[in-house]
Amino acid sequence: MLEFLEGYLTTTNILLTLFLALYILYYRTFHHYRFEQKSAFTKGRRSMGKTLPAFPNGWFCVARSGEIKKGEAKHIDMHGQNIAVFRGTDGIIYAIDAYCSHMGANLAEGGKVKFGKGLQCPFHGWVFDGETGNCVSGADMKQREADKFTYSEKATEGLKKECKTKIGVKKWQVKEFGGFIFVWYHSIEELRTAPPPFEPLDITPFMEKLSYRGVSINKVQSHVQDIPENGGDLMHFYYVHSAFLPFTDLFKARWRAKWTKGDDPKLREIMKHEVPLIDQFKTQLMDRFLTEQNAKYIGVLSLDSYMILPGCSEIFFFNATAFQVGSGLVYLFLKSQFFEAVLFQHLSPLEKYKHEVFHDMWASSYLPYCITALMLRLEAQQVMNDGKVWDNKQFAMSTYYDLREEPDRMLLNWRSWYAQFYEGCREAEEEKERLSW
Repeated sequence: MLEFLEGYLTTTNILLTLFLALYILYYRTFHHYRFEQKSAFTKGRRSMGKTLPAFPNGWFCVARSGEIKKGEAKHIDMHGQNIAVFRGTDGIIYAIDAYCSHMGANLAEGGKVKFGKGLQCPFHGWVFDGETGNCVSGADMKQREADKFTYSEKATEGLKKECKTKIGVKKWQVKEFGGFIFVWYHSIEELRTAPPPFEPLDITPFMEKLSYRGVSINKVQSHVQDIPENGGDLMHFYYVHSAFLPFTDLFKARWRAKWTKGDDPKLREIMKHEVPLIDQFKTQLMDRFLTEQNAKYIGVLSLDSYMILPGCSEIFFFNATAFQVGSGLVYLFLKSQFFEAVLFQHLSPLEKYKHEVFHDMWASSYLPYCITALMLRLEAQQVMNDGKVWDNKQFAMSTYYDLREEPDRMLLNWRSWYAQFYEGCREAEEEKERLSW
């Protein structure tokens, strides 16, 4: 009997150890799931055709809070602009032009935080105040002056003295909340430094209520507008997103979408949902996030997802209410009778026609990790379905719309709404190209 118990306990211990090892592997794999697309679908060896400016105005997410600790700096390449984002010893995030106005060294590559909120150049030690962009000296942060010299267009003539002036670099408006860092971009100088007309949405209450489950990252080679334009292009859902699972037609998807501007007088009527639970949720979202000040700059999408099983009629799966905030941020709120989730879509324009698209996800804590990992992976797959088109298309600069059809009317309305984010961008792009001699 004793031998039997010893054998039973030994077997039980082995099974428990095996189960624990498998659970640890499962937890590490799916708890904070991360999927990253290896490469875009093309090498970029094609003509994009005539396009709108490559970089629209707006708020852009440039980093996660944990990536920049106290006393650290990070170089950000955003919209073709080089920015030094750093955290002072006061814990506050600052953003200034990355290149030192002395000899052009990159302040974020080896620069050190000085005097609490200044960033010291690694080349010659000049310090720039993160709060103002001024070049300063000493702990009292007194602004420095120096003589300005510039090469003439004929470089052989050498440097010419222009004036004695105060030194500084451009300061960028930056915000941090919810674990993310945002930088405001505007191509017009006075509007880049003026108070922005809208802010990123603060979804901290949803982050606290739900459980963070991971991120998907897609690589796209296309004009930047092609990505957010998805929200206003209702017809493409029928052709690009007709399958829930890749490589099989077993589970088909059907989508019903509607989009309008946040300041549309008929917004509530358009967004009304037949399911009371969903309708109440959508109303609460609009009450929370839309104001008289920001509604003009926000587009609202309602997307119903239906699953079609073999031999069955369509089954309502979930609704996604999305807020397109400016040109670079999208917040998707998923709601069903069984779960709730939030996807924060933000794109990083790395260079002209080259972007990374992020989807960070929070979901109901009771959902198994493998389920939310699958949801993230399927979201990434849907973006890849789009990417196969985006990466191989020309930008539709001059196009035709059948205004008898609602999807085309809505797409035209979306493009008219999005056009506001290009203010001054064409002139800024042409000026940059002119100066790149």
